[in-house]
Amino acid sequence: WTFNPTTQVKIANKLHKKGKQQILALFRAYYQLTKTNMYCRHRYDLDEQRVLLLMQMLFVGPNKKPISPLLIGTPDVHLPGKQRSAWPYFPMAVKGGVPFLLVQGYTPENATRNTLDYIQYCTKHCTLRKNAFSPKMSPPQALSALVSSKRWKTLFSAPSQNVFGKSGGIRLWGHKKGKSIKVPKKPKKVKTTLIVKRGVKFPQFEVYHRALLRGQTLRAMKHIFQHVKHSGTKQPIYLTLKNNATWTHIQARIQRHKPRWDASTQQWKKTR
Repeated sequence: WTFNPTTQVKIANKLHKKGKQQILALFRAYYQLTKTNMYCRHRYDLDEQRVLLLMQMLFVGPNKKPISPLLIGTPDVHLPGKQRSAWPYFPMAVKGGVPFLLVQGYTPENATRNTLDYIQYCTKHCTLRKNAFSPKMSPPQALSALVSSKRWKTLFSAPSQNVFGKSGGIRLWGHKKGKSIKVPKKPKKVKTTLIVKRGVKFPQFEVYHRALLRGQTLRAMKHIFQHVKHSGTKQPIYLTLKNNATWTHIQARIQRHKPRWDASTQQWKKTR
């Protein structure tokens, strides 16, 4: 809930000017700071995994594609192997030059790499992408195109979403590995309030992540549009953003300004 697409593009483009060697030197220094200086880590909210997202935006591997998927654990959004080619920036999704973060985080389970491993890999095998990021769509337009795309619908309709397991059973998020829950013929309510049913997607999981990306869109456009909740309501921002009618209204108000990316200032500008 803190990822900002505009900030991500600005930082990536600023680093892009420095060249491969200086970028990687900065990444190593940042990584070491997160490991050795606990005061700075907590005072400035440093997170080594932010380096990984920037690496995906700045470098391509020997196959001329971003480094993906990141093998740093198990994400809350499961990416089936057959769908990896559709999500080259996973755990991000880039549409119209606008990056969105699809996941909330990773658990340590199944981690085979860490941030330093990727820095070392990039030092030996990666090249700096030729051009800096230059968004062609506004964040609201990019989000609309993303959530209506075939790849989005395929990803969030996968039976494995928010569950992990073997045939004949599933494993709920948070349950220990190897302890499967058999799925009965009739839906069964579980502690997570999800309805478990074989072969059926979890619509509330998709709705939640769509709201997550709507929040990122608002942060990206905050200097153009400020969404202020009614002073009398205590409704969480998630509940506001999951409402399609509310979002359609917000989207229309943002697009009224016809925002355009200004490469000279690295910011969105109103064109009317």
